[in-house]
Amino acid sequence: MIVKNVIDNTLPALIGLLLLGVATTSDASESAAEKEIYEAAYQAAEETRQQAAAAGFEWRDTEKVLAQSKKRAQAGDFRAAMELVNRAQREAELGVKQAQIEAENWKQRVIQ
Repeated sequence: MIVKNVIDNTLPALIGLLLLGVATTSDASESAAEKEIYEAAYQAAEETRQQAAAAGFEWRDTEKVLAQSKKRAQAGDFRAAMELVNRAQREAELGVKQAQIEAENWKQRVIQ
């Protein structure tokens, strides 16, 4: 349910921003579009990370990877920043999924 909400809420925005980036032609507008795409992706990853943390299943390095991506973006290296933010997003999504699996299956591990 949480993963579906994350996908439903962030995927359309990311696709729209990606299309905006593809539609631009000048270097300045490409840079601005890359920045917008990165910021949307970063926000989505941060929200997902917070959901995983609230459930108690945030992965160890996710927040560090997000911080690294922010440094790369501030340096203007949006390609590297996007690689890092995508990694953080995947980790956060897996943390949310892990929380859901544990919520459903913990009883199977209890000795009866």
